[in-house]
Amino acid sequence: MLSRIGAFLVDLILAFIVAGILARIPFLGWFLGRPALVACLLLRDVRGASVGKHLLGLRVESRFGTPIGANERIMRNWPLAIGPAISLTPLAGDLGAPAFAFCLAVETLVLLVKKERIGDIMADTKVVKKSSL
Repeated sequence: MLSRIGAFLVDLILAFIVAGILARIPFLGWFLGRPALVACLLLRDVRGASVGKHLLGLRVESRFGTPIGANERIMRNWPLAIGPAISLTPLAGDLGAPAFAFCLAVETLVLLVKKERIGDIMADTKVVKKSSL
């Protein structure tokens, strides 16, 4: 489980770096930074495993041990992207950071108790160590 948390921290740091760089572009920063953060969180497993998972030797598969498709990869990351997505809305934008913190806290609590994230439950997936062939 510590490797999952470590992989997520790597991914989160990379997402904030990308969003932070884009947010610094004059005039367009607000329009690029926040959507980039949402995209980084939502699409982080779209190639089979995120950068953090690759670095720590993890991969995502279905509960039955079969490869998953793009829909499952995106669905499992929705709970993490909700907060930043809220920050894109004009009237609720200030709730983005607290919503992200809440979602992250709930995901972490569920991971510690059930050994799987809410996103894994929603997408019917699991994270496993890569097999060495």
